[in-house]
Amino acid sequence: IVLSTQTLQRLDDNELAGVLAHEKAHLSQRHHLTSQILEALPPLIRRIPLVSATLQSIGELQEIAADNAAQREVGTVALASALLKMGGGSAPSMSAERQGVAVLNAAGSGRIQQLVGAHGGKVNFRPALALTLSFALLGAAWLAISTPYLRALLQGCW
Repeated sequence: IVLSTQTLQRLDDNELAGVLAHEKAHLSQRHHLTSQILEALPPLIRRIPLVSATLQSIGELQEIAADNAAQREVGTVALASALLKMGGGSAPSMSAERQGVAVLNAAGSGRIQQLVGAHGGKVNFRPALALTLSFALLGAAWLAISTPYLRALLQGCW
């Protein structure tokens, strides 16, 4: 985990603990393995709208899972404050309203709202589940098509 000097200066001890707990959660939940598997997908497949949406959903869910783990460790205030401070900083030429929008967008779609419980109701994982199942079916189809070719290569047919 690499943090810039500016980040270390901007965050207080509790916020820094929240950032480190968030990153530790990524490691303990093995998000790096999922990312490597998804990055191994051919670029053409990643451009399919359903696959692209699934990949984006998986990334967002991983961020929320790491946020939730860090929230349990350091609390909501410290983590939300760190996300806001790291989300984009402040640009003197931007209005306060535009700075707020930029920070929330940089912090991730709905992450702050999810963290503070302002998401307006129950979390619905059905769309992400449907996308994940569709992605699994696409992967199974690819495997079924590729298996004979892989078998032929392994048996020495070039």
